[in-house]
Parts: sequence; structure tokens; C-alpha cells
Amino acid sequence: MGFFDFLTIKPKEPWRPLNHELRTFFEQDFLFLRESFPYHDIINSTILVPKVEQFPIEWNADEETAQNVLKILCQHMQIDISTIELGYFRVQGLTLGDESDYIVVDSGPEGPPAGLFKEKSNGAYQISISSETLGKPDNLISTMAHELCHLKLLGELKLEVNDEMLTDLCTVFFGVGVFNANTAFNFTKDSEMWGWSALGYLKLEEWAYALALIAFAREEDNPEWAKYLNAHIKPDFDKSLKYMRDFPDEIFKVDEDE
Repeated sequence: MGFFDFLTIKPKEPWRPLNHELRTFFEQDFLFLRESFPYHDIINSTILVPKVEQFPIEWNADEETAQNVLKILCQHMQIDISTIELGYFRVQGLTLGDESDYIVVDSGPEGPPAGLFKEKSNGAYQISISSETLGKPDNLISTMAHELCHLKLLGELKLEVNDEMLTDLCTVFFGVGVFNANTAFNFTKDSEMWGWSALGYLKLEEWAYALALIAFAREEDNPEWAKYLNAHIKPDFDKSLKYMRDFPDEIFKVDEDE
């Protein structure tokens, strides 16, 4: 080996989103959802975004509004709305005893519950939404979509173990993930204070990868719906989708080592 061989610059490793273990997790779960719900046409189905055409309802921050959202989501996700009892609760008055009757109590990483889900003995399902979400359309849609995915996984598929990350991914699979990703992290700031709030169980970069997977599966290079992603998600989504386009043979090869 000559002297100058030591000076050879090694090619830079390509950027990859997440790590191999997490990418494999999301790809395996995506394939699981596709196999479990073969009737859902992910290629031609609509990706819901905050457009009046998709949610032609009056947002009055009341229970009628929530019922109208439920109708739209049930139709979109192919769920029989007659099997659902929609209820409401106030976080301030909720106690652990109240929660004990529910299969799933959903909240942010450290916040109060935003939604509750349980399967009733008569085969119906009860979904309860925090009253605080009624005045926040994106939060209402994302919370309700997450609870409906519990219905899909725990109710329809009868999974014995609740998996919150799979449930979040399920919202992406059924075309509601734009709302769930956008509400995963909310930053607020004014002249006196700043703060943030979170919904869901995935991290921002994980939401970005999950959304890129659905775009990749739909063979979309620059999906129209992606313009509705907020500034926290969009850059990682763009990079993740570019990675998938640049290295398509690496995607969904879940049994191979990196």
C-alpha cells in the first residue's frame, strides 16, 4: 500500500432516518397492517387533511361537531358507526377510578388523558373524548382517529396486547396521520411565556418516517397532502421520503441485516 493510499477519503455514508431497529419496527408493523386490513386500498384511498371539502361541517366546539367528525372518520376508516357510543369527560374531574373501566387511557407523554376506549359486553364500543379537545379541531380529529384505531386493532382484530406505537401508525395507514403528526408537538409562545404540548406516542422523526412509508407505498414522490404537514414534521418527512426513493431496495426488507 502506497503512502498516498492512507490519504484516500472514504465515501460518506448516506443519511438514514432513525436507526435500523426502529426502521424495521415501523416497516414490519406497516406490513402487518396491510396484511390485517386487505380491504383498505392504501394506493387509491384519500389522505385526510384540514380542508373544508373533506370536513364540510361547522366547527362549534360542541358535541354535535364531535359527532359529525366521528361520522366522517368512520366512513373513511370503514367502521360501522352504529357500534360506537361517543362520550365526553372533563380532565379536571377525572380520577383513576373513573379510568379503571377502560381498556385504554390515551394521553400525551406526560399529560392528562385525551381519549378513552373500551369494548362493551354487548359488542359495542365506547369512545370518550376530553371536552377540552372540542374547541381544537386538529386535536379532536387526531384523538378520535387514535381511538378508532384501537377499535380496529383491539376490537376488529382482537389483539390481546395493546400497542400504542402500532395504534399511532394505524392512523397513518388509514390516512389520518397528517392530523396526528401535526398535533404530536405544539409549540406556543407569546410576550410573557412559551411552552409545548404533545399528543400521541411517537416522536416527531418517527411520525415523519411513518408518513414517508405511506407515501412510498403509494408511489408518491411529492404528495399533495404533504404540504399540510407543519414545520416540525415536514423537513424530516422530506428527508425520509428522499432516502426511500434513493434506496428503494432497503425498504420493507425487514428480515435482512443492515
